[in-house]
Amino acid sequence: MIMNTRIYTNAKDQILEAADKVAMELGIAQFTIQNVAKMAGLTKGGVTYHYNSKEDLLAALLEKLQKEMFGKLEQSYIKEENKPGRTARTILKMFLDQGGEIQSRFFRIASVMIAVYVYYPNLFESMRQRFKIIMELMKKDELPQEITAIVLACMQGPR
Repeated sequence: MIMNTRIYTNAKDQILEAADKVAMELGIAQFTIQNVAKMAGLTKGGVTYHYNSKEDLLAALLEKLQKEMFGKLEQSYIKEENKPGRTARTILKMFLDQGGEIQSRFFRIASVMIAVYVYYPNLFESMRQRFKIIMELMKKDELPQEITAIVLACMQGPR
């Protein structure tokens, strides 16, 4: 694990970037305050000063990742032609058509989110709210009902 050498203006940003790297590189099973502190070049106390617990830090990381993912989704949606299937096309292009580093980053974010959900399902209320917005857009997407149902089922997962 390589320590971060970037200069930050805000310790919370430094910690969140280190948390992001630990989650992406080591996975949630190795996501500890100690590993985040090491990656950030801080002490464990330096991390817990800003985030009282691992759960608090994960909640902040999830919020950061959600903002990144949904921000890119919103930018892509605005650029997408306003015709039937706009939301579905935006989602599919974002995850399947970006290629390279962008696509890889989104898949890693999704993997981290799934892993966090397994251990901390209570941290996902804001994510549920964002998905409700996407599902409402999908329903208004003017696609055949069968296609909308399939895309929504994929987004909602098994019940």
